[in-house]
Amino acid sequence: MNDMISHSRPWIETTDLKAVENSLASETIAKGKIVKQFESSLVNFVGENQKAISCNNGTSALQLALLSLGLELGDEVVLPTYVCSSVMQAVYAVGAKPVLCDIGENWNLTVESVRQAITPKTKVIIIVHIFGITANVSDFKQFKIPIVEDCCQAFGALDHGKNVGTLGDIAVFSFHATKCFTTGEGGAVLTDSEEYFSKLIEIQEQGQVVSKLSDMQASLGLSQLERYSKFLERRLQMAERYCRELPEDIVLSMRALLGQGNIFFRFLVSVSKVDDRDIDFFSEKGIAVRRGVDTLLHRLNGELDNKYPNAVAKYQTTLSLPIYPALSDDEQSVIIREMNAYFENML
Repeated sequence: MNDMISHSRPWIETTDLKAVENSLASETIAKGKIVKQFESSLVNFVGENQKAISCNNGTSALQLALLSLGLELGDEVVLPTYVCSSVMQAVYAVGAKPVLCDIGENWNLTVESVRQAITPKTKVIIIVHIFGITANVSDFKQFKIPIVEDCCQAFGALDHGKNVGTLGDIAVFSFHATKCFTTGEGGAVLTDSEEYFSKLIEIQEQGQVVSKLSDMQASLGLSQLERYSKFLERRLQMAERYCRELPEDIVLSMRALLGQGNIFFRFLVSVSKVDDRDIDFFSEKGIAVRRGVDTLLHRLNGELDNKYPNAVAKYQTTLSLPIYPALSDDEQSVIIREMNAYFENML
């Protein structure tokens, strides 16, 4: 193959180009009325009496959310070790202390792991719907600690029939070029709390977190949202095809997630052990595959692996395949063909 099948790629169509062009032609490209329209569209999609404030990226969204909850210097925030490093960076940025947890079989936090991490200093729990896999937020309400839902990889996912982002106290989203849909760079915070929403506006307007979205970016987001149902349909179609046509033993976890409201932001296959040579092999075939996460956060903090056995196991055995609406049927056929050949040769 001459061209690499990328691990992620935004789905940009002529309607998106036209929307951005119209925004540019209006000569109002900073934060303005299109941003307000975009925020209203987010609320209309997510629902449940939410209010939205947009910002420049998902990390800023998380900082805004944490500050609105009144975190003070030294307060503890519980989060999974198996997540991208920007989540922990946001905790450090607001002066709080991250307390890391192990994960369960579906790559998400478990109630037991969180219970073990809670101390009198715990002020927030960050529940991450990683890879578009819902995390059963209601299970964590027993701790009576404010919950931030990280929905950066899960826009449109359903948790027991309800939209993610409506089940905790406050929710954050990312609209980076690699996320569920895009504004190029961008993010948002949603909450149904008047108190938290007022604090969000105050924090952003005071510049505590420099984080505004522009009309030009919002115009792209609005255009993408108008056809977002097609994004979700396409992801499900591709996930179902992978489940049908790849070796059964490597897709069992994904098959179990079908029909449960998950959006398959990533398609994960389980192998005996991920090796950099595996990633290099597929790269030579023109296919970009990756580990589920680049690293485990506890390793960045110098902690030992023995406290996080499930996260370590998932890190060692999870391989992430390309799955996104812009991926063509022919490209998916190539991925399936090469994956099947590779695992047949390993038997």
